[in-house]
Amino acid sequence: MNWVKAINLGEAEIQGVDLKTLLRFRGIGFFTAQGEILRPIDLTPNSSRYNSLIPGKPRYSGLFKIQTDDFPWNAFLQYRFAGGALLYSDSEEELSFQECIDAGISLPIYQSLVFSLGVQNLLDKNLEDVAGYPLPGRTFSSELKLKI
Repeated sequence: MNWVKAINLGEAEIQGVDLKTLLRFRGIGFFTAQGEILRPIDLTPNSSRYNSLIPGKPRYSGLFKIQTDDFPWNAFLQYRFAGGALLYSDSEEELSFQECIDAGISLPIYQSLVFSLGVQNLLDKNLEDVAGYPLPGRTFSSELKLKI
C-alpha cells in the first residue's frame, strides 16, 4: 500500500505498531491481514513543525486480502484503507479516510504461459493522497507471463 508519502522528513522519530497475519487454508488459498498505527514526529532542528506530527504520513493503514492458489486458476480480492494523515505542514487538517477494493485473476493458458487480469479501485472511489490531486480511478491491467 502506498497511498501517501512523507515529504522532506529531515530528522524524525516514528513510533508505532506494524502487524501482519497470514492464514493458509490447505487446498484453497490464504487470508492476509496487515495494518500499522504510526506516530511520526518531526525532530528537525529549527523546523516550524518541530515536535509535531509529520504531514503526509498516514497514522493508520492496512489491508485484508483473500487469495486462492491451489486451483488451476488463482484469484484475489483485496480491501485497502488509510487515514489520519495531515494534509499540509502548516495545518492540522487531516486527509479523510481512504478505502479501496482491488481484484484479479490468473489463468494458465499453456504449461508455462499465464494470463492475468486485474482491476485496482474496483468501485471507482475518488481518492487523494494530497489535497486537490486525485489518484487514478478504476484501473485495469493485464499481463502475459512466460515461465522459462
